[in-house]
Amino acid sequence: LLLFRVGTLQIEEYTSFSFPLDKVRAITGVVREDSRIGSWGQKRCVIKLYECNLNNGDVATAKGRINVTYTGSPLYYGDIVTFSGKLTDNGFQAKDYKLVNRSSLNRTRSRFISFISSKINNDLSMMLILGITPNVDSEISLLARNSGNSHILALSGMHLSLFSAILVFILKPIFTKRYAKLISLSILTLYILMIGPKPSL
Repeated sequence: LLLFRVGTLQIEEYTSFSFPLDKVRAITGVVREDSRIGSWGQKRCVIKLYECNLNNGDVATAKGRINVTYTGSPLYYGDIVTFSGKLTDNGFQAKDYKLVNRSSLNRTRSRFISFISSKINNDLSMMLILGITPNVDSEISLLARNSGNSHILALSGMHLSLFSAILVFILKPIFTKRYAKLISLSILTLYILMIGPKPSL
């Protein structure tokens, strides 16, 4: 019940501005969900607003969360970013962005994901290993949706359980069963840190 209430509190966080929306030139905030690939290769993310820049150069307050569509490198949970563009009915359409701050963990995550991505050129492997969903119009995405198997291809606790069982099975002959489980748990924790805080995991 507590987790459910926390979830509803996040949903109820309305976006509000203290000025006319057509005057917004740029927004600054912290990324609250890793960016995802949307239509036509654009990326989407959710940010918690800190402030907005207006057309006349003034800085104004804003609060709440807003969906941002942009083109560029992936952004990760906790990154502080300034987007320039315009507000639309569907959120903020960014023309450009500037990364204000990125934690050392996110820098490590970025290098890890880039390294793994350079070794993999298969959309299915990217989904199962890194939890990165390809373009919504890609063949694998369409096949998964049409066959009703999207939930199997999305990273979840099921995948972690299978991975953990395989690790324990491999490590048990080398270590005791207890140490095999502890090592497996440590590897899974590191893995989750590297691919990001996904609710399903």
